[in-house]
Amino acid sequence: MSIPTSHPGGQDLTLSCDYSYTLPESDQLVLTWYHNGSPIPIYQWVPALDMGPQVIHQLFKDNLDLTYEASDDKFKKHSALRIINPDQRFSGNYKCRVSTFLEEVSEDKDVFIYVPPASIALTITEGVISCQVEAVYPQPQVILAWTVNSTVYTSNEMELTANPLNSKLFDASVAATIEEADIAAQDMMTCEVMIDGTDYDRRVEKSILEKSESSAESDQKVQLVEDLC
Repeated sequence: MSIPTSHPGGQDLTLSCDYSYTLPESDQLVLTWYHNGSPIPIYQWVPALDMGPQVIHQLFKDNLDLTYEASDDKFKKHSALRIINPDQRFSGNYKCRVSTFLEEVSEDKDVFIYVPPASIALTITEGVISCQVEAVYPQPQVILAWTVNSTVYTSNEMELTANPLNSKLFDASVAATIEEADIAAQDMMTCEVMIDGTDYDRRVEKSILEKSESSAESDQKVQLVEDLC
């Protein structure tokens, strides 16, 4: 079974189940998918019935693409699980079981669904630099770094709150106060956001002096936003 260990929410996920069979047992094949050890299958497919897979688990009723075909082989055509727009509810253990009258084989693997940030904003306002991360799951790691006369400083003292639009997601921020008078032309500020257990790692970087000059000219909060939707 080919399954990624982590997968970004909102992107369709295909879980493949590979198996072999002999011609005499082809009309006996029954393929069943399970989630998190539940005795209630996600769906079941009997190729010999030529009627497509049947969704059973309530969680998956509106999130499966039953038209997806994994193979041209009529006895493997609907062997894959195609989950549409998954969110963190679809994390967990997936098991594919293939059985005939005389034999049964299965394989399982854990899948972790994470939600990348909707946005990452790096700002400076009146001597306070801040990195704000919105609508992410699970709790991220946020590291704010900056230089003063080329000396590097960092902070990961993060404030975490529930996202106002979706309480199942997190908003995170890290802030630090600097002396703008000490900033040199080469000084930079950086925000790095990571999600444990995934390969998600995003970095936003900008010159502090450029930010300060922009803030002074416009007298407004200036943001560098990386839209990750």
